[in-house]
Amino acid sequence: MKIKNFLKGLLSILWIVIPFLLWVIPADFLDDKPPICPSVIILKMECFGCGMTRATLHLMHLEFETAWNFNKLIFIVFPFLVIVYLHVLGKIINYPMFNWVKKFY
Repeated sequence: MKIKNFLKGLLSILWIVIPFLLWVIPADFLDDKPPICPSVIILKMECFGCGMTRATLHLMHLEFETAWNFNKLIFIVFPFLVIVYLHVLGKIINYPMFNWVKKFY
């Protein structure tokens, strides 16, 4: 039981800290790094998700035009990421948010 509580506490801390770490990282931190997308590496072709991580970093820093240039789908995906993040955070801290999300899992 103690291990379960410890892991739940650790998960809570990580779930809260990770977005702040992403916000602290400079927006252009990944801009000059090579892509790790299997589609680019194997097929030499970009997929619909290519640039999503870079776009997310730029959107978190309110650099809308740069985020748009990396991946236009970010403006659809990011709101869903925030909703899922808040839903899981609510489950971790026993404060339910967005209960309608449960219909999808």
